[in-house]
Amino acid sequence: LEKYLHSLPRARLTRSDPLSLVQIVDYQPNQVVVDVVLSSPNTLELADMMYPGWQAEIDGQSVPIKISADSFRQVDIPTGNHQLTFLYNPLISN
Repeated sequence: LEKYLHSLPRARLTRSDPLSLVQIVDYQPNQVVVDVVLSSPNTLELADMMYPGWQAEIDGQSVPIKISADSFRQVDIPTGNHQLTFLYNPLISN
């Protein structure tokens, strides 16, 4: 399983869209920043486990985090150019 996880992109869209772009620009233990350019609304999945205390923002606005069947973090993102930021604060529980 670990070998398989390393072969997948860490940040990916749940629906195929060849006109879209997803790029992790900063990856720290308590913050992950992803630049996203979408030609249509989509869901970004970050292949990191969801734990209480994680929050998400799109362009500085708080958005809900969904949990995938694999317990990964997912966020719905509208069409356009956006910056998605995951922030971890263990003192905040969701």
